[in-house]
Amino acid sequence: PPSPPPPSPPPPSSPPPAPPPPSPPPPAYPPACPPIGYYNGSVRVFIDFESADVPYNNMGGLGPLVDTEFVASSIFFATEPSLPIRAEPQGTYFRNIGSEIIRDNDNATEAQTLFDMFVLNRTKYVPNNVARNGKRDGVGDFGVINLADSQTCLFDYILIDSLSGARYQVSQPFSFYFFDFDTGEDGRLEEKLEVCGIESYDLSDTLVGIDSTIIAEDLGGGCFSFTATVFYGGQNNPGFASEVFIPLEEMSEEVKTLVIPFMLALNFPGGIDHFEVKYSISDAVEAGFSGRNFLFAGYTQGRSVSYLPCPPAPPPSPPPPPPSPPPPPPSPPSPPPSPPPPSPSRPPPSPPPPPLAPPPSPLPPAPPDPPSPPVPPSPPPAPPYRTPDSPSSPPPRPPPTPPPPSPLPPAIPSQCNDLLSRFDLRALDPPEWCNQDDTRRQDQQACEAAYATREDQGDSVTYGLCEYIAPGSVDTLGFCKLGEAFSCPKASPPSMPSPPGPPPPLPPPPSPSAPPPSPCFPPPPPIIPPPSPPLPSSPPAQPPGFTSPA
Repeated sequence: PPSPPPPSPPPPSSPPPAPPPPSPPPPAYPPACPPIGYYNGSVRVFIDFESADVPYNNMGGLGPLVDTEFVASSIFFATEPSLPIRAEPQGTYFRNIGSEIIRDNDNATEAQTLFDMFVLNRTKYVPNNVARNGKRDGVGDFGVINLADSQTCLFDYILIDSLSGARYQVSQPFSFYFFDFDTGEDGRLEEKLEVCGIESYDLSDTLVGIDSTIIAEDLGGGCFSFTATVFYGGQNNPGFASEVFIPLEEMSEEVKTLVIPFMLALNFPGGIDHFEVKYSISDAVEAGFSGRNFLFAGYTQGRSVSYLPCPPAPPPSPPPPPPSPPPPPPSPPSPPPSPPPPSPSRPPPSPPPPPLAPPPSPLPPAPPDPPSPPVPPSPPPAPPYRTPDSPSSPPPRPPPTPPPPSPLPPAIPSQCNDLLSRFDLRALDPPEWCNQDDTRRQDQQACEAAYATREDQGDSVTYGLCEYIAPGSVDTLGFCKLGEAFSCPKASPPSMPSPPGPPPPLPPPPSPSAPPPSPCFPPPPPIIPPPSPPLPSSPPAQPPGFTSPA
């Protein structure tokens, strides 16, 4: 027999799969993104001493600025229950010093609230030079409290709503900074600060990675102390807050070595309206002839624009996929089939098969089916199915989405209408406040006949109505306070409504010659005069140069 054909070669194995492309590198981070609040755009409470003014400066009752008119016009000094003295309270008032930005996540809006600060001594205050209190040199962007040697004093920092005069409770955490923590020669005149109720604190090592010269101690009960350890005079006083609240790589070497190591940050929680700090100065070589200045500041909104929020941390790269298993080895070629063994001898022929049976007779034809009812006409054929590659007309465009409804205009406070019956004290010459006149302090009607314009906000104006407090409840002479602030549209106070116009004229009386209409019969039809005879038509106008035929 012929030999079988040789086996076909195995198919070539497929090449191994290509490895996946490498993951892209993580995004580059800006250089100024350390994990601290005032560098990553999270600050929402701002305290700016440079923008503030000091209308009252009387720490310990020692001056140097006692403005009794300011005290008389301030609702805070009239209603604050913790003030031991109302006529000439002891402390320093920083006006327009702070603001808080509060975000309404439901409406995706932000509102800004302004606040003042009053710092008063809760224990006996002994300065070395009281003229240094307030703002440094009167214009700087640091607050200053001067304290004599060998003295300790507890100071209370109270936050005040700029419009209502009541205490202001911040809703978000904030930081307050102290600078120039150093000592005098031989370790004397050592500055020390104690505070309770903070969430945390930061020294220069945790702020910017520079070793600190301040020793921090946990006193227990949520209280801490911070003590200066290195001698310095005035060379390490900060110049401007703008030299400090910047990224590390932008600071000068002088600021890095002389200012930052002597800096302390106290981080307060939200929900407070004041905080207390105890200052101490140790003994001097000669007691009673020297002292130190405590410098403090807050982070300002103007500088916050320099710091964009740090990008979020990149997600971890996914693990590389496991390598693909190697392709199976090719199977060995199958052996050639064995030839059949030779047959020993031819078998005898088989007997013939039996004859086939005759085919069956055909069946008789079936009777014809009855006629079927008529088939209803079939519906029109469905359009043929189109594959994605077959041409087809584009689907109809959906109807345009209707525009969202316009927001409702803001409701106007009801007090805006009250301004119509009052006069503005700030329009007087010179301008006045509610409690600045004895008549208004003693006469409720005179008090509540006035209001005061507080602030022009562009498209609206903030007002306050004068409200009377009877003698004895706050002040023995009575008090005319500036009520809660409210805003009215720029057109307010609204104008008086215009008087109604004259009534429409009465119809003319009927002519005396005409008889009155009959109640039983309709009036006769009007008499129509006969038409006038038509006027002779004038000849048509002739064009220039045309002459009629003779």
